[in-house]
Amino acid sequence: MIAIAGGTVNHSIIIGNLAAIIRPHLRGKPYRVLSEGTLKIESVCYLPDIMVTCNEKDIAENKTYVEHPKLVVEVLSPTTEKIDKRDKVNTP
Repeated sequence: MIAIAGGTVNHSIIIGNLAAIIRPHLRGKPYRVLSEGTLKIESVCYLPDIMVTCNEKDIAENKTYVEHPKLVVEVLSPTTEKIDKRDKVNTP
């Protein structure tokens, strides 16, 4: 994990709006929308802005991370765009 400062107000508004748009489409289904949770891929952890998972291992075990998301959303900002597009997209 890399320590970074919190996002801007606009960044938070976009995350909230996206989660609000996604959530109604998943009502009645076993999916969960997570904002700013930890995504673990092998031994590397990321903090995407939004994830959607329906995997029982992610939901039922009350872990501190998600390993099997169906959707990962990263809101780009000028300061993190390069890392988000290069490093996160090319993760195994």
